[in-house]
Amino acid sequence: MPEIPQINTLSSSNLNFYVLSKLGGLKIRSVDSICMHLELDRKGQNPHLISTPFDLLFRFYSSQAGLPLSLETSPAGIFYREVLFTCLLLFGQHKPSCKLYNQSDSSTWKTVWFRRKQNQSPEKATDTEQLYDEIGAPDMRSIYSAQQDFPFFGDRLIALQEFVRLLEPSDYRSQFYDRRDLNKFCSFVNTMVFGFTSFVLSAMAVILAAVQIAAAFKPENPTSG
Repeated sequence: MPEIPQINTLSSSNLNFYVLSKLGGLKIRSVDSICMHLELDRKGQNPHLISTPFDLLFRFYSSQAGLPLSLETSPAGIFYREVLFTCLLLFGQHKPSCKLYNQSDSSTWKTVWFRRKQNQSPEKATDTEQLYDEIGAPDMRSIYSAQQDFPFFGDRLIALQEFVRLLEPSDYRSQFYDRRDLNKFCSFVNTMVFGFTSFVLSAMAVILAAVQIAAAFKPENPTSG
């Protein structure tokens, strides 16, 4: 497999809704024009991720049992399928992202149909998986090519990814939400757990020592008689 150029590389760890929302402060806002899908609005203090009502688009294709034959190879058909693929990238590969979107105010429909499971056997494949197979969705992976996998929206995904890459956690909370580098995240969690455990043990040792000192200096009751 040829190596994907770095500028053309899209990482699913940078482009999932959990990181975009929790770390980047991005919000989903539905718009009337599908051409505005994935367009970034940087005018406000907190940038927004502008998205089309892709819930309706998916429901349309679900009711059609796959793409109509007249759209399968047409530019419009490829364009609409890619809209679904971008939604799959943002929500379908990351369970916390799907759950977070379902809980957000932007969720018009529940995104159960976005969730994909890796290495799913044909016997256990859901209607969602069968639909993605029918429309030719790419296999789940951690790295995608912007030009090959997303010819229409690759540039916008690259811009969104560059926005995420420039984010720097400023406190412990944002450090916890930063899942872009799993090794770094696991190291942070282990450090926090070890530090908290050490603090609790130290506090218990101090309390125990104080109790022992208090018991040693406690005056004895005088004996009667």
